[in-house]
Amino acid sequence: MSDEVGEFRRSEVLVPVVEGSLVSAAGGVRWLFVCTDDAAPARFAAARGEAERVAVYGARLLDRVVPPVTAL
Repeated sequence: MSDEVGEFRRSEVLVPVVEGSLVSAAGGVRWLFVCTDDAAPARFAAARGEAERVAVYGARLLDRVVPPVTAL
């Protein structure tokens, strides 16, 4: 495992949430919006009118969220 992936797994990141769902986008590749500091999600929320965000560890995203999405 690369150092960057290991660092991401150990880091707490912020994920925008709308109506209980993580914000993502698709266009050939599915994107999950993840921020590493509070300034970026605040700008994202202001631009899109969405204010809720949750803090999770990168490992949880990689182990629990990404596999079901990639199986689609």
